[in-house]
Amino acid sequence: MPVAVWSVGGNAARRLEQRQDWVEAQLEAWVKHDPTMIAPGLRWLGQQVIFPDRSRLDLLGLSQEGGIVLAELKRGPVDVATLSQALHYVLWLGSMDPDDLLGRLRLSGDDAATTRQALQNEGAREISIVLIGTGRAPELDQAVQFLVASGFTVPVSIVTFTSFVDPSGAVFLTRETEDHQVAAEDVTPRQQGTRRAKVEWVLEQAREHGVQDAFQDAIALAGDLGLRIKPWPNSITVVPPFTHGRTLLYLSPTGPGQVELWFSEEALAELYGADETDVREAVGPNGNYALIDARQRVRTFAEIMNRLLAAKDPDRQTTAGDQH
Repeated sequence: MPVAVWSVGGNAARRLEQRQDWVEAQLEAWVKHDPTMIAPGLRWLGQQVIFPDRSRLDLLGLSQEGGIVLAELKRGPVDVATLSQALHYVLWLGSMDPDDLLGRLRLSGDDAATTRQALQNEGAREISIVLIGTGRAPELDQAVQFLVASGFTVPVSIVTFTSFVDPSGAVFLTRETEDHQVAAEDVTPRQQGTRRAKVEWVLEQAREHGVQDAFQDAIALAGDLGLRIKPWPNSITVVPPFTHGRTLLYLSPTGPGQVELWFSEEALAELYGADETDVREAVGPNGNYALIDARQRVRTFAEIMNRLLAAKDPDRQTTAGDQH
């Protein structure tokens, strides 16, 4: 869908001039410098990563949830060839020994530990694809939809940027993100079993740290709210039913009596119309919390989601989580 931007002053609105040639020349440098242009909390682990067949991946990153993000950049519209190249790298990432990949990335410390964790389970590695450009070819959507309809479970996000210039010469950049993933009702029984096993694994870690109640609260409230639980190697996330690539709430057991917990104000704003400032004021800073505080923040999440969902559907009944 074409994007248009206006500058508003007084009673007049002036349409800004689109300058794609300008963003094409700069986009790669911007994205490499600031990965949060693509997703909150994303950080790059390596650039021009060389695989055993000597092919080079543009960017390899780690999501805020701890999953591997494979990104392909293109100066111009992303197309089926861009997707094909990304699939080539997915196959390599799905088959490589963790030590081999870590050696190619030259990682150490926390990044190395988190990446190793994400690569431990060869049969169910958490990998996602991001295709980045200044537009997308019409046939790309059909190609991605074909993959999803065929049961391809690796999430694919198409991120496109458009630049505009106002009369003063100031440049404005817009971003459009389109996520593709198999719908929950289309997941096979085997995949459902794998997902349940992952959730149970995280719950077991939470039990060892004495914080399982916060995780069980989140799972129950997600069900009440019509949301989904997506498990990661050492955490769970609450995601919308219509796009599993966007995290709303994240929980991870980090130590005895401690839960790392955060909300994505950006996702709540983009997908549900929340005011980011109001969300921040309601929930406080992201970070580690004691069990009682973590459970309160989960309840706050339920209250926020109930209000947002009620605004979209006034006839919707409030869930029990909003009455605590």
